[in-house]
Amino acid sequence: MESCANKTQGLDLVQMREFRWQIEEFNAEYARVLDCGDFYDWPRLFCPEPFYRVVDRYNYDSGLQYGLIYCDSLGMLEDRVQAVKSAMMYEPRTITHLITNVRVLGFAAVAGIVSAEANFLLIENLVDRDPRILMVGRYIDAFVPTKEGLLIKKRECVSTRSRCKRR
Repeated sequence: MESCANKTQGLDLVQMREFRWQIEEFNAEYARVLDCGDFYDWPRLFCPEPFYRVVDRYNYDSGLQYGLIYCDSLGMLEDRVQAVKSAMMYEPRTITHLITNVRVLGFAAVAGIVSAEANFLLIENLVDRDPRILMVGRYIDAFVPTKEGLLIKKRECVSTRSRCKRR
């Protein structure tokens, strides 16, 4: 993946560590919101004009726009929440998000954007079954620092493994 390059642009070591800490805190809150089922709080983690996409690695690496989930506005994020909340779940389940290995890639001062990436793992927990991996991949992010904390301007969830199979 293109984002795996070893580079940090526009930051000194202190700035990089400060942004990494802020992103770690942000991702902990992001995981809490989703893991606790507080889906109506999820859109508040994004900028007013966000971009969010879940895409497999093949499509990402090929520059294809198709995504399993594609949202380019807050309205689309809110619609996604409604879809999840209204979906029928026949078995009680929880999802656990693990977000690790945060790397700050750079800071564009003019645009006010912090570029970063992190690994993620989604685990589904059913009452009567062993936990199973739903998705593994990498978040490729653009954050906007605000007085209240970071907000997502762009998050691409690039899946390297999912339950979806290619035919």
